Amino acid sequence: MERDKDVIGLSVESQRYLKEIEERGWFKEGQELARFALAYAVRANTLAGNASQVETRWASGNFDKTGEIRAVLGALYPDCKTPVRLMEHLVNVGLSLLHSGVTREGKGPAELLTTPAYSQDTTTRSDPDPSPARGLRVVPPDEVQPFVNSVPLLELKIAAGGFSTDQVLASANDFEWVAPEGRTRPGPGLFIAQVGGESMNRRIPNGAWCLWRANPTGTRQGKVVLAQHGDINDPELGGRYTVKIYESEKVATDDGGWRHSVVRLKPDSDDPSFDPIVFESLEEGELAIVAELVEVLA
Repeated sequence: MERDKDVIGLSVESQRYLKEIEERGWFKEGQELARFALAYAVRANTLAGNASQVETRWASGNFDKTGEIRAVLGALYPDCKTPVRLMEHLVNVGLSLLHSGVTREGKGPAELLTTPAYSQDTTTRSDPDPSPARGLRVVPPDEVQPFVNSVPLLELKIAAGGFSTDQVLASANDFEWVAPEGRTRPGPGLFIAQVGGESMNRRIPNGAWCLWRANPTGTRQGKVVLAQHGDINDPELGGRYTVKIYESEKVATDDGGWRHSVVRLKPDSDDPSFDPIVFESLEEGELAIVAELVEVLA
């Protein structure tokens, strides 16, 4: 079982969000803002999880001196056995959500708390029966027909570790199966995963649940893909994979074929600080396109 932490950390992006919101003078200090961000993430029905690539910011004993936060989270997330990791995750998600509301709408904390667009439709906790309006409906185990009436709900890092329909079927009981309430019917190779971050916010809102097709074939040009490469270090997703728009240039080879001369993984964001990831002279199989985006569900 995963061990809990005794400190709470922030990702590089969350540190930037914290600083920018602090500078507006709404909160006395960073910890106060972080607690508000945690509460805001809970209000947004954020899925339990772990933050990655964080730098220590506060001791958990100082952050939650009375134990009240731990008690509340214990009631709201009864299956979570690592409350400090959960606090850390919620703080990081909450800061991202707050930053979106503040920078896009120019709203203060009180206004954000009364704005439905930033309170419920950005992320979803794993409720027993998520509302179809959110684009997700959990299928009861005794009704699951894998890839017929439902598809697996995965973390992107799990999908990026290698997705195979046969592997998923062999361990079907290990996954939550969901019926997507979009335009696409379930089928082999499809899965649902949540995308966090702002680098693709023009196409995929931060925290949106999306339908993906694993191991895609055919052209990838201009498509939104889940890509994996040893040199990728995406601070938003916390791994050697990223979600971006695929763009490539090809050159002819001496044997009459072709090869990629340049591959660009491009963001599509309102935030100009995100840069393309560029690869030149790639070896065969060096860059893996794990999946392609089919549909943004909610």
